[in-house]
Amino acid sequence: MHNARVFKNSPIYQRIINERNPLLLPEEHIIGDSAYPLMMNLMTPFRDTGHLSVAQSRYNTKLSSIRSDIDLGKQIIAAACVLHNFIQNNMDEYDINDAIEEIPNEEILSTDTENSGCPQMIAIQKREQIMRVLSHNN
Repeated sequence: MHNARVFKNSPIYQRIINERNPLLLPEEHIIGDSAYPLMMNLMTPFRDTGHLSVAQSRYNTKLSSIRSDIDLGKQIIAAACVLHNFIQNNMDEYDINDAIEEIPNEEILSTDTENSGCPQMIAIQKREQIMRVLSHNN
């Protein structure tokens, strides 16, 4: 079975597309390779047909390096476990709503185009925005 099909049948996919109880906020995403579909919360590389712009190539390189950085992945998982345990051990002492700082969605994603209601268009806009940020940082 192809990776994309396994993903589409997974609980993770069901939670990503669940608007009432989403796995991730609009400004959050996971990273996948080109076998997976581009979605609002799943960023994939630009398809390389031999005509990628410099910015698109830079985005693909950065995405690939993030996906293959095992040490970073281990650190992220360890940090998530520590935070999870801290929250579980101190739930009574803190109001989680006080700890969450909202990030304006417009910093991550501009949705003012006429097709912004289409999930695929939103995902494309988000990837383009990330690509522009990466281009400005280099």
